Amino acid sequence: MKFSSAMLALFLAVTILIISLVLSERNNQPAIVVTEHWLADFIADKQNLHQVQIYNRNNELLINAQLIKDNWVVTNLDNYPLKMSQFSQWLEQLILAKNIEEKTNRPEQFYKLGLQDPSASEETLKQALKNSVKSVRALESDRDNYAYLVKLNTGKQFDLLIGKQAANGNGQFVRRQRSQKTWLLNYNIEMPKTSSDWIKTDFFNWNIQQVNRVSIQHVDLQEEFKIERVDIALANHSQAEPELNKQPTKMGDVWAMSPLKPEQQIGAEKTITNYINQLSNLSFVEPEAVNPELWQQDSIVLIQIAFNDDSLVSLSLRSNDEQHWVRVMAQGSGQIATELAGLTQWQFKLSSTQFKQINQRLSYFLANPVTE
Repeated sequence: MKFSSAMLALFLAVTILIISLVLSERNNQPAIVVTEHWLADFIADKQNLHQVQIYNRNNELLINAQLIKDNWVVTNLDNYPLKMSQFSQWLEQLILAKNIEEKTNRPEQFYKLGLQDPSASEETLKQALKNSVKSVRALESDRDNYAYLVKLNTGKQFDLLIGKQAANGNGQFVRRQRSQKTWLLNYNIEMPKTSSDWIKTDFFNWNIQQVNRVSIQHVDLQEEFKIERVDIALANHSQAEPELNKQPTKMGDVWAMSPLKPEQQIGAEKTITNYINQLSNLSFVEPEAVNPELWQQDSIVLIQIAFNDDSLVSLSLRSNDEQHWVRVMAQGSGQIATELAGLTQWQFKLSSTQFKQINQRLSYFLANPVTE
């Protein structure tokens, strides 16, 4: 009996000791701090987002995207439609990225994180840097020490500064424009580099198998010719009036060209194929609202592409002072024409390379071509 009482007392003592140790360990653990999302107020109101402005590190407006009549457009590109997949991906990155580590709150150190406000006045900047010679020199020597300025408008204004990526490439530094609190995010946010990054800069969604005919007219040079599929050329030739048949058509295996002189021979069909593929892959640098006066002048090249779905697409080319433009117009009941019907209100800047690729004379397609 005494033995049992002693064992019970020992058991109770050990139990009390273990409980005391557990409680002591719990008390020594740091309290878990839940950090609020740095954009919690915007996220709560994001369904009302109707404008996004992004300024680069030089405080130049890159993108002014606005929701107009249920459609997102880029107003600084003459209301050209926004590429929603690109915009949605960026917005998702912004919302999903969580602030995981608080960084410096000293304005003279912001440049190290690329978080200096590019819109700050000279006086504001001087006060913020507190006469730090090192900070001033760093900002003067490298614009990457400045941030991207992002303005989100939901009816309320949210102004954000997006800075450098972390040294290991994982995460990005950010702060609110009117706050000195800086954060490291757990995700990178891919910022646009040009105004055209958030628009679709290629025109077409067709391939060479859908093309029946390409007609090219150099208005100023009074040169006009066409390229068409052999089976279509043969059918047209047999049905044409006798006087029209006097303009010779030269046949290849797939493509035919007309009108050609007796001494002219159609060149390698690969040249024709490459040319039509270049048309299908045409892309632009940026859109502009149509300037009617530009298209009333001479020296216009007209390219018309006829498709097997009853679509006819016209490309008007214009070059002036080392700048190059194209206008796109479409007619017909086919899907290709329908998809392009909304482009008539813009003219599009082309790179000199693409302009030269599609602005070809007849000689380019002939055997032993002559460089014009």
